[in-house]
Amino acid sequence: MKVSHFCTTDFGGAYRAAQRINAAMRQNGADSELFVRTKTHAGSDCREIINTPAKRLVSKTKNFANLLLSKGEIITDRFGTDITSLDAVKKADVIILHWVNSFVSYSTLRKLADTGKPVIWVMHDMWPYTGGCHHGYGRDSNDEGCGKCPFLQSGNEEDISRKNFRAKKEALKNSGFTIVSPSRWNLECSKKSAVMSDLKKTVIPNPIDTKIYNPQGDTLLLRKKFDLPLHKKLILFGAMAQSQSKWEGMRMVAKALSDLPSGIKKDCELLLFGNTPDVDLSGFDVPARALGHIEGEQKIAGLYRCADVFVSPSVADNYPNTLLEAICCGTPCVCFDIGGMGDLVKTDVTGYLARPKDTDDLSKGIDRVLNGSLKEKLQDISYNKNLSDNSYDIIGRQYVDLCRGLL
Repeated sequence: MKVSHFCTTDFGGAYRAAQRINAAMRQNGADSELFVRTKTHAGSDCREIINTPAKRLVSKTKNFANLLLSKGEIITDRFGTDITSLDAVKKADVIILHWVNSFVSYSTLRKLADTGKPVIWVMHDMWPYTGGCHHGYGRDSNDEGCGKCPFLQSGNEEDISRKNFRAKKEALKNSGFTIVSPSRWNLECSKKSAVMSDLKKTVIPNPIDTKIYNPQGDTLLLRKKFDLPLHKKLILFGAMAQSQSKWEGMRMVAKALSDLPSGIKKDCELLLFGNTPDVDLSGFDVPARALGHIEGEQKIAGLYRCADVFVSPSVADNYPNTLLEAICCGTPCVCFDIGGMGDLVKTDVTGYLARPKDTDDLSKGIDRVLNGSLKEKLQDISYNKNLSDNSYDIIGRQYVDLCRGLL
């Protein structure tokens, strides 16, 4: 069985999930390969589609046209690459789409349906069934067909969000696509959208390589390796790539840490990792340091193992890789109860789910984890269910079985 996956680029959370799904399917016997529009890292396990100067010029022109049609948060993909002409589609038994913005247009979705081949679309965010937004930020129902978009502060029923919604609905009508969501939350949201009303939908969580992400390792030795304090409580926070989200997340973490009991604050240190060259750490009420970008999954896994708690202040997310990675490395997570976070984080089981945007409750969760025994429990392989439930063996088999069923 030959399977072709498509993703726009070889970086970001959606690509990481796509790469892992591809690897998990290979491990379970599928002839599976991942293709991207643009490859930026020579070592990425994927093949580039737009790989000549002429193709790049055409692609950039189409992307520029899409940008002209888009407005702010509302992304329009009227133009794209006709992947149906590629051998990767012609020779495939099953096609799996991932995050394909600025790559696969509405008309190409229709062409894929017309090939008669099974097509699976993995929803890494809400964009496949909305009028153009990647996250609704609480506005999760699109049964009315969008229009009067709050992101545009629009009072027009026939704004660009309504037009995008209709274009997607028409492209996917009677397409026979199968929709996969990593989280139950996103699946339930998609059911409310007329774009996907007649499509088969299922939940398959994202997989993780448990040979890399696991609780095994000497924590003290790892802390020495990273030059971290040996006996302090370490709070880990991964800064988001988007500037606005990054600073807003840091503000909420800073507020939550400032509300911790003074005794806890004296015993803590905050570790920030990610692309944060200009980060200002003066606003934190606990000692803090920026570790910068951590290269390599083995190093990232080691950093998770060093931490006593991983904090994610995201106010819009589907099924974050960071939470899954931290839990599988034996580190409890504290986050807001939004989106698909609850599929991974369960209070007093794998961490603490705080009330959305409530920094007081976020602080309570951090305190609760640091004073509890969850870290010790999650380091027990027999207790940590994500190590088995999200393994390449289990998730890869689910995808392979789904593809075989469609064939």
